[in-house]
Amino acid sequence: MEKRSRLLRIWLWRVVISGCLSVGMLTVYQLGFGSGKDLLSLVSVKVSTDCKAARELGEMEPLPPVKLVVTVDKAADDWLKEHGESIAGSILFDGDGDPGHVCKTAPFREIILGEHEFELPNPGAMMLNSLSVSVRQRARLDDSNFHYTMNVVSTRRKYPGNALSCGSHSGRSSSIISGKHTIRIHCTKLKKV
Repeated sequence: MEKRSRLLRIWLWRVVISGCLSVGMLTVYQLGFGSGKDLLSLVSVKVSTDCKAARELGEMEPLPPVKLVVTVDKAADDWLKEHGESIAGSILFDGDGDPGHVCKTAPFREIILGEHEFELPNPGAMMLNSLSVSVRQRARLDDSNFHYTMNVVSTRRKYPGNALSCGSHSGRSSSIISGKHTIRIHCTKLKKV
């Protein structure tokens, strides 16, 4: 019985190793016998993967321009002027689907489609004209109505930390693709600043 169990373990390891390395993950199954019961245990071992290569975006597809309006309260406005800081932000596009790799993308969804950074010298309105998403990554989505998340902060040129509390704004691509969407964000000065 022990010899059969060992041969079965070796055979299972060979099958699993040959079938899982292509996705960057090694899964090992061990079959053991004890107390008359068959026990099956699963162990996952990560194989080093080049996460940068797994996230390469390739050809980009442009999105319609989006109007962004950032307002601030008086305390934040006074602080920005006094310290010569401006407003910076980024908008990240992502979605759910087959990640095609084992790279961690937390806190984001499995498929990262692209990111756009911007700077606004003063509170007010601006057009985000150069938004785009990866054609290759978009094709892997389960739902073509992907997500966006926008984060807005102070630029940190003179003051080492963020001085603004703007929260984050998120939504779905259907609102952006319509070409009529305005993202409105209101910021206040952080109390600790």
